[in-house]
Amino acid sequence: MSKISDLAKTFEQTSRTEAASIEQQTKADLETLRKNINEALKQSEQKITA
Repeated sequence: MSKISDLAKTFEQTSRTEAASIEQQTKADLETLRKNINEALKQSEQKITA
């Protein structure tokens, strides 16, 4: 039973670590996307008002 408990604890810790990593990467990706969209909108606005 101890091995099963150890496996479960290891799985839980690995899952938490992976989830945190995915969350950080997703935040970074969304920030990059936001910046790219804002830049595209600014360029579009400049073309329209030119």
